[in-house]
Amino acid sequence: MRGFKSLLIVAALSLFILRPALAEKSEVAFVAHVAYMAQAPDLKAILADYVGADEPGVVLLVSNPAGTWVEARGLADLSQNTPIKTSDHFRIASTSKMFVSVVVQQLAEEGRLTLDDPMSRYLDAEISDQIANGEAMTIRQLLNMTSGIFNYTESDDFYDAVYDDPQHVWTAAETVRYAYNEDAYFAPGEGYYYSNTNYNLLQLIIENVTQSTLGEQVDARIFQPLGMKNSFVESGTQLGAKLVHGYGDDDGDGSLDDVTLMNDGVGLGDGGVITTADDLALFMRGLFQGKLLKSLDAIMDWVDDGEDGLYGLGLENIETEFGNAYGHSGASSGFQSNAIYIPDADVVVVVLTNNFDSEVVEWITEDAIYAVGE
Repeated sequence: MRGFKSLLIVAALSLFILRPALAEKSEVAFVAHVAYMAQAPDLKAILADYVGADEPGVVLLVSNPAGTWVEARGLADLSQNTPIKTSDHFRIASTSKMFVSVVVQQLAEEGRLTLDDPMSRYLDAEISDQIANGEAMTIRQLLNMTSGIFNYTESDDFYDAVYDDPQHVWTAAETVRYAYNEDAYFAPGEGYYYSNTNYNLLQLIIENVTQSTLGEQVDARIFQPLGMKNSFVESGTQLGAKLVHGYGDDDGDGSLDDVTLMNDGVGLGDGGVITTADDLALFMRGLFQGKLLKSLDAIMDWVDDGEDGLYGLGLENIETEFGNAYGHSGASSGFQSNAIYIPDADVVVVVLTNNFDSEVVEWITEDAIYAVGE
């Protein structure tokens, strides 16, 4: 599964490519239909179309003003034939970037940093001095992927280290070292490139400013206020705790391997949150209902991602025929996730799977949106 985190760049965008089949439906009609929909969408049928009962599982949640529906299909553990449950815990990988962004913006609201400060103000000189343009890039540029910093998950040396010691407990600082002395993709602010290194640097900034861990900050600032009782930031020393098993074709032989205990940097700023579908829906509504940030202006300050989409501060923005969809997706370590919010329709869709090597998250997200809209 070498390079599997880097596939997120493509996956994060493709999850929002929606079919044109219902283009003739007006947005107004869609919103009205959602607001008064009496029947639940047939989520079981959607899952049955894409997920076998004996395959890694999927949890699908859809929420709109008429209610919330959640279904599960497939297995949590292939070796034991354990069915997946709607309450199961999943790694959400880069969907976690929204959480890190919120913490940074809360610190900015408190006056403990500003988004346009150079990152070097909050990092040890050992770090910023060894990163191309390390003195020039700002916190905002880390958040919106315009820093130009090398992506550590594209380093062959990093994946050699992962495979040499699959249970190594990675720190954010260790992963950042794989960007040392690497050429920048561009000067800060002069382009867009999805680099996971940005968010591990943000983790270090959060921890230096607060003198506490990323996990403690996310728990105090997001999980507890929103009542997300089944969420936590994974610890590398308790790898796989509370999780369903995660699967992927690790050795390229065409069959799925259990990769739950392969540590490719779990628990870090670029993708460390463990959660459930219900809790992730709480986060999406909490964010867009103004329960976490005083203003959404900063997080929705968009840059062109070069792939017909926009990227804010840890937030994706893709046009759909039902209105703009805001959220994030993730893929890593045997798992994939997607969480989106369509404000014009007040719809939340969450899809979680313990199958890295599958396109079901994309397909199911599409069909779930259409099921609510039809």
